Amino acid sequence: MMAGLYYWKVIGHHLRNLALPGGVAFFLMLVELLVKQCFRRRSVPVPNLAAEPDPPPATVVFPPNEQIARAGAYRIPSLLALPPAASPVLLSFAEERTIGGVEDGGPVRVVVRRSGDRGQTWSAVALVADGDSVGIPGGTVGNPCAIYDAVRGRVVLLLSASEAYESEATIWCGHAAARRVFVTTSCDGAAWSAGPTSPSGWTWYATGPGVGVQLPGGRLVFPCNHVSPTRGWLRTRYELRSHVVISDDGGGSFRLGGEGPAECNEAQVALVGGRLLLSMRDWSGRGRRRVAVSEDEGESWRDLGHAGGLVQKTCGSNGAGDLPDPGFAGCQASLLAVPGGALYCGPLGAPSGLTRHTLLLRASRDGLSWGGAAEPSAGLWARVLHRGPVAYSCVARVGEGLVAVLYEAGETRPDEQIRCCLVAHPAP
Repeated sequence: MMAGLYYWKVIGHHLRNLALPGGVAFFLMLVELLVKQCFRRRSVPVPNLAAEPDPPPATVVFPPNEQIARAGAYRIPSLLALPPAASPVLLSFAEERTIGGVEDGGPVRVVVRRSGDRGQTWSAVALVADGDSVGIPGGTVGNPCAIYDAVRGRVVLLLSASEAYESEATIWCGHAAARRVFVTTSCDGAAWSAGPTSPSGWTWYATGPGVGVQLPGGRLVFPCNHVSPTRGWLRTRYELRSHVVISDDGGGSFRLGGEGPAECNEAQVALVGGRLLLSMRDWSGRGRRRVAVSEDEGESWRDLGHAGGLVQKTCGSNGAGDLPDPGFAGCQASLLAVPGGALYCGPLGAPSGLTRHTLLLRASRDGLSWGGAAEPSAGLWARVLHRGPVAYSCVARVGEGLVAVLYEAGETRPDEQIRCCLVAHPAP
């Protein structure tokens, strides 16, 4: 019952946008996406996970007990492991929202907790950035996306920011100022500077969320996404695309890299088998994650289409698929390079129809072919991390064959807590 109320709250959130400038155009865009999904949906087999072992034990990272009353919700996790690799320090970033998990706007700030024992215990919550620190008093600051720069020995963190009560609809439609990007090269947020500048035709802009990647030559590559409107005679169309931003001087300066295909937004980037992969949340309704590859360190991307085995549960789909990324238009998910392949983490969906449900961690040898939900004969591996409502996640290596997973989860809603668990995985 409570889960149902949560999803009605999500619907109400989008309906309220109708009263805002640009809200009708935004709502029509969502309806168009929904219709596409219903016509393009594919029937996919539901994986049998009944024999899976119990999920690994998890610690609650957000909210810590002393801050439950102050924050409406904690969302959008970003997990970064600092050296040494054998005993890393974990930085857990998140948005602290005063209104609640559904509302992306309002006063939002980014906070961090540290762990020196692989996520078993955590430091007190520390402020990284709020509206005042980036020059937007009371503003919305979020979408943390971090990289550890091993060349300079420091953290580079990108954030997106906008005025507090400007809705996603008004920003998409150009009735409010475009979102801005800020960067810091320390994890305490002591000093912030302007990040990459977006082209004038872009309205919505979001960094990550999650983490980026440092290439062997030192280049930093951050996944981002944007919206660019095209105004026609009868209506305006809104094009969603993933892209990357690049820094060759450790976050001192940035420039735009290549863009992915249309109808995609939140993405994760990983260096798998010597080439960059961009795994994107797909809004086309085809029910699959979209994948692109770069052979030139992020300068350009070649679309590889929809990933086999990475299925998004969309409108009316009657199966969760072998590795779903569910929701109205998919969900953010994690991609991490590990020796011998890659790991993917995202929601599976539930037989009851709830889409952001059951978190699954999956292995692949090349980051492209994922196979069925459980094919031990093929050397593929999967592990259920949570049997309940889930949403965004982030994965970090914390040792040989061991990862930490930071994820949103709850018993009745996916935005109740952010938890962390340790998972041992075989080589892909």
